[in-house]
Amino acid sequence: MSSSRIDAPPAKDSTSQLAPMLCLLGVVALLSSITPTMKYVFQHSSLTFLSIASGRIVIGFLFLAAVTACLDWKGLRSLSIADGARFGVLGILGVGSYVVAAYGLLYTNVTHYALVYSLLPTFTAFFSWCLAKDRLTASSLIGIALSWMGCLVALISNLETRTLEFAAGDPLVLLFTFMMAAHIVLSMSVVRHHGVLTANTAMFGVTAILISGCTVAWGEPASTADLSWSVWAAVLFIGLGTASVFLLRCRSLQSLSPATVGAYHNFIPICTIVIAHVSLGEPLTVQTMIGALAVLLGTELVRRKPRGTLAAALTRSSGLAAAKTMHLAGGTGGLMRTRRSPLEGGILLNVASQYTDLMENNRQYHRGLYRLPLMYPAMYCVTSTVGEGKITNLSAMGCLIETDAPLFTNQQVALRLLLPDQAESLPIDAAEVKWVKGVQAGVEFVQVEREANLRLHSFVWDKMIERVQLMQQQRATSSL
Repeated sequence: MSSSRIDAPPAKDSTSQLAPMLCLLGVVALLSSITPTMKYVFQHSSLTFLSIASGRIVIGFLFLAAVTACLDWKGLRSLSIADGARFGVLGILGVGSYVVAAYGLLYTNVTHYALVYSLLPTFTAFFSWCLAKDRLTASSLIGIALSWMGCLVALISNLETRTLEFAAGDPLVLLFTFMMAAHIVLSMSVVRHHGVLTANTAMFGVTAILISGCTVAWGEPASTADLSWSVWAAVLFIGLGTASVFLLRCRSLQSLSPATVGAYHNFIPICTIVIAHVSLGEPLTVQTMIGALAVLLGTELVRRKPRGTLAAALTRSSGLAAAKTMHLAGGTGGLMRTRRSPLEGGILLNVASQYTDLMENNRQYHRGLYRLPLMYPAMYCVTSTVGEGKITNLSAMGCLIETDAPLFTNQQVALRLLLPDQAESLPIDAAEVKWVKGVQAGVEFVQVEREANLRLHSFVWDKMIERVQLMQQQRATSSL
């Protein structure tokens, strides 16, 4: 049993990360250039903010609908009327906020817009805390304060000459940021359930119908005589770019960790300000750059959690109390657990654990340690988001876990294994995802406390002895 061919990750060459990195750079380039392009359209045409926002949403919807029809047509057909109503509300909150964004940009400059919108992570963290989906740590609070201070520093530099713009445009952009943050937090579960393409296509579709109707009813038609080819191209770029961001970001997240994607997103405000300075001639002062860098540093503090937060999110007192209610059911070998809601801190999987001799049919590779085929509930934590799953094989150095949402290669997670040997769960402080196949992931344990490590080795050894004894009994029975 020195080695076994199980749980194989796909072989990766040195160029496997090139495509997702290019997609991520495309996301940064698009998001950095869409706002200056919208400002260009305002300056070189008579299009109203409602017309531009409507065109952005409609073009984005048509593009997403075409892609989704090819890749996830069954997902679209499975939507019910209730799903449509739910997507309509979320779409108005998120996609519909593009109308507020366009109106705000009409009365402010791109630099102010980028600075205010860069506060999005602070709003997202606040909403997640309000809904008990996240915790506000000391570093998060410092990051929020630093981001807001940096934004104010950058805005104050232009208050003397931009008083009216600050009074009208910047609060609207702040409202847009507020609405988008609420949309992101509230739509997470819906997007996870229906898929990225189906969910975004539905939200864009419902919003496109409503906004188009409002544009026809109340919008002032622009004269086509002053719409040059460059303006038409700019409007088309805004719509296609908005939709492309969803697809490129989704593609990059398939191979890159959310931490990497989030880190690159932090450069978008800086790139937007530079593009506005070069293409639109907006002033670029030292004070503006200092404020922008402070916002970037603050949002990074909000996005990144201390290493201990991973384990802390899984060791909340209520979660441990729920774990301690486990007891063995006599005669069945099953484990009975009290299920707790996410608002109570712990998420336990109410599944009877069972020992099985069935080996998983996964891709193969040579492993130094034999992994035992088994099935037990587990909790996992990414950043400070707690999820539920089950381990289907286990060794002293790693496991195969099936999660309720896909993980990502090279992602850092914390685990709690709900094993039957003790009432308390077994904590894995840090683990790294080595490969992913759908909702299955091969995980290598990186940091385990000494007592937990001894317990893990003892549990694996005992189960291995049980397996050997069971095999011997089966052989003895078959020989009779």
